[in-house]
Order: sequence, then structure tokens, then C-alpha cells
Amino acid sequence: MCVNSCLAYVGPFKDLEACSVFSEPRYNTRNNTPVKQVCTILLGPQIQALQRSPQGAAAMRYRDEKTTQILDAFHAEVGDNQIYDDIFSGEDFLAMHERLNLTAKDTTVMFSLDGAQLYQDKKSDTWIAVWIILDYNPSIHYKMKRVLPALIIPGPNKPKNLDSFMFRSFHHLSALQGKNGGSGLSVWDAGQNEIIQSRIIFILGTADAVGLTEIDGRVGHHGAHGC
Repeated sequence: MCVNSCLAYVGPFKDLEACSVFSEPRYNTRNNTPVKQVCTILLGPQIQALQRSPQGAAAMRYRDEKTTQILDAFHAEVGDNQIYDDIFSGEDFLAMHERLNLTAKDTTVMFSLDGAQLYQDKKSDTWIAVWIILDYNPSIHYKMKRVLPALIIPGPNKPKNLDSFMFRSFHHLSALQGKNGGSGLSVWDAGQNEIIQSRIIFILGTADAVGLTEIDGRVGHHGAHGC
């Protein structure tokens, strides 16, 4: 990555020898090593580790069980009394569930990004992204043990081209979605004692009000005509 956090040398920038903004060199001249690096933790191997125990495999079935419960209530014409207590209760998700024919083998994920000020009196704008596995019960899927690291941009400056830093995470996600002809990533399911094909379904990209504009490209609150 650029030493000033302008961009990451991936995608259209992968062949640059210097930053296109301030012309800072990409490599140290003495030993030809990167001046600074951004850390991406791939999603696929982490998903493959989630169901290696019977307990882990059982916890990952919450989304399928919850969706079945909701749909059964609608079919029994008691849907008007439904309690909206999870993302799976919403009409948008249920429509997607039907359109994609989701099963208990599939994995639904959410990407979340935010900046962190590590020091009170020192400039340090570190950005961190995580993957949230939505197949868990909402009482546990935000617990530290369940949150999967995705990306660490060390700073100290705010990233200028955040798309380039997220490129590897979503390029990898796209590759997972195309695995085995689109049938999914191979995952060992200890509950079923077999290898399953799990499709990785991207549900949401989230951040706070400031970070969200960095993810989706909208004008921020400092814009002349803010979104």
C-alpha cells in the first residue's frame, strides 16, 4: 500500500511503482521490500473452520431453522402476529431466500467497516473491517469469538481510495461464490459428518454514517450537496 494510505497496489493499481497521488515509491530502494502493507484475512478458510465441531455445525443452522419457522407461520396464516426479532423476519430477506432457494448448507455474511483512533493525543487513523456470520443466533453472532477479521489498514492517515483496500476481500468473496461451478465452497460439516457445498451469500455492507459513504461512494456530510 502507499505509505500515505492513498491506495493499495491491487486491481488497476497492481503494476504501479509509485503512488499516483503523491508519487511516493512503492518499494524500499535498499532491499526492494514494500514500504507499507495492508493486511487482508481471507474469508474462505475462516468459514471452513466454523463447522468442524458438532456444536459449531449446530449453531450455524439457526438461520435455516428460523426461516422455516417464519414461513410456516405465514403458511398457517398467523403471520400477522409475527415478532420481528431478526433480519430473517424481513420481507426482503424472505424474498431472497425464495429466489435463491437457500438451504441449511449456505452461509450468509455481512461486511462491516470503521475507523479507529488508537491514541488520544497522536494521529492514528487505523481502519478495521470484519465479517459477521448471520447464520448464528443474533444473541451470539456479534460476540468477539464469532466475529471474523477481514481487513486492517494501519494508517496513520485516512485511506483515500478505500475501494482498492477492500478489493482483495471482495475479489476473494466473488471467487468463493463461483467455486465448483457456483455450487459453493467445500466445507466439512461435523454435524452431518460429510463435506458439503456452501454458497456464500453477501447480505449487507455496514458502517457508521461517516464510514458508509466510503463503502458505497455517496457524498459525505461535508459535501456541498450531501446525500
